[in-house]
Amino acid sequence: MMRDKQIIHNRFEFLVYMKMVHALSANKITLQHTVKYKNVEEELIDAKTWEKTKKPLLKKLDYPKLGQPMKKTLKSKRKVLTSLYKTVNAAIERGENKFVIITKNKQGERIWRLRPIEAEPEENDSLFTRFKQQSIVEIIKFVNEQTNFLKAFESILPKGTQIPPILEYIGAAAYANAARMGVNKMASSSDLNESKLITTEANYIRVETVQAAIDIINNATAKFPIFDKWYLQSIVHGTFDALKLELKFAHHKGRHSSKYFGCGLGVASLNEIVNGLSVTGRIIGAHEYEGDFNFEMCILQNASEIKPTRISTDKHGMNGFNFTLYDFIEMIYAPRIPKPHREVLWGFGKAEDYEGLLIKPTKFVDEQLLIEEEDNIKRLMVSFLTGHASPSVVIQKLSSKEFSSKTKAALIQYNNLEKSKFILQTIHDPALRYTITLMLNRGESYNNLYRSITIFNDGELRGKNEIEMETWNQCTRLIAAIVHYYNTYAINRIHEQAIDDEEKKFLEGLSCTAWGHILFLGFFQFFKEAPKNWLEDCLNQWDWKKSSKEIEDKKRKMVLEKKKKKKS
Repeated sequence: MMRDKQIIHNRFEFLVYMKMVHALSANKITLQHTVKYKNVEEELIDAKTWEKTKKPLLKKLDYPKLGQPMKKTLKSKRKVLTSLYKTVNAAIERGENKFVIITKNKQGERIWRLRPIEAEPEENDSLFTRFKQQSIVEIIKFVNEQTNFLKAFESILPKGTQIPPILEYIGAAAYANAARMGVNKMASSSDLNESKLITTEANYIRVETVQAAIDIINNATAKFPIFDKWYLQSIVHGTFDALKLELKFAHHKGRHSSKYFGCGLGVASLNEIVNGLSVTGRIIGAHEYEGDFNFEMCILQNASEIKPTRISTDKHGMNGFNFTLYDFIEMIYAPRIPKPHREVLWGFGKAEDYEGLLIKPTKFVDEQLLIEEEDNIKRLMVSFLTGHASPSVVIQKLSSKEFSSKTKAALIQYNNLEKSKFILQTIHDPALRYTITLMLNRGESYNNLYRSITIFNDGELRGKNEIEMETWNQCTRLIAAIVHYYNTYAINRIHEQAIDDEEKKFLEGLSCTAWGHILFLGFFQFFKEAPKNWLEDCLNQWDWKKSSKEIEDKKRKMVLEKKKKKKS
């Protein structure tokens, strides 16, 4: 920095930049007229307004934990968590919990770990292997006949100059973006007029219209009786996952990652998935942490009629606040924690209260801190739930290691209590762990479908700005929703006609995420009429016993392959 009592200017400049970054992340330097670097206090409901309006706001939101005193909440949590520690340990000592493996460390102390549970992925192709392959063009037309999703596409032009929406052109423009081919290439690969196709895309294909169409299709899919059969334990259980997408052009959201993008740049597509359907989705930067967007997307941005009561994520979906946020609105946050024996457990009271237990807390909550910060915590929650503050922006600020406050400390302690309770529940209930893993597998199946749709240009997003990239991403979600509706319609029709209970049970075990029977390539003939009753003919050809046998043979092969790998 200094040489011969002289400042080295280029080094000093970098020091200033480093100090600024540190101060911005710690919220010590704030920029009032920005979104990302505004003071946390200014993000929330004004303190004076909060004092005047908190009673009617809390009453209107009608969440029990927000309405009752923190002392009462903590009293209830103490009772549940203390009892859970005793119950879990008693079951282990009696030998009832076969999934807990007990060994001894070098000091002769007993240590534990959980035997992993693997949930086999649901079958997603057995029903459709005997189907005649059908072009995506016919699938789009069929789904519009059933749902009329075309009504969601409103022109951006004034009423007097509007061109009526034409399904063939809107479907073609949406698929062109979804498949990453673009409308120009679509025009040369179809029976459509290029100029008209470009005009349709400009007038009708926007993030808002595509999202509205997705909601129409997903809501219609969820109304099929078979859809309810896919909920495990009758719980509307969703999963939240990210998919890495490579970019064609450089963008400020893009980041390098040799693991996902090689030498290129990429972003992440986040999706909330329920029974295979993406009920909400958006793009974030590859450098942004997906767990910080979890609450905002699942609670505030889900405009569909499908509202999960339990949300699962992998480890990337966790942060220091999600257990707290979901608990206050009476929802269950159920992430997959791969190594629970390495997690720090929290509890009430003192260490002496848990002597002799194998699984016990090593850290203890400061109840007085939570009681003191009760008003600030409720103000934060109400700011999120009323839309006054953007949860992802505030959570990103609170998550910074440089930022510290009493409210943050209280939120983290509350979060650790809920996390500890959840870990104990997963130890005691293997079925819960199995369900979480199965839900995450459904999320992976959706990601595979997404990649199967984006078959052109290596699946790269080609938008030159954020709006274009998001539009292309939403178009892929639209085509995925169309595929899911078509598959669900087919499974539901066969389920309704099934006489044998065994056949019904088999159909209820299938997945609507399948695409092997759909042609995403070829010359697209949008104005060609399909044969009448083509779907009915496909459904009549299906034999569930043959499909069941194919599944069993496939499972046997997988078991044999696993055994061979273990031997080698």
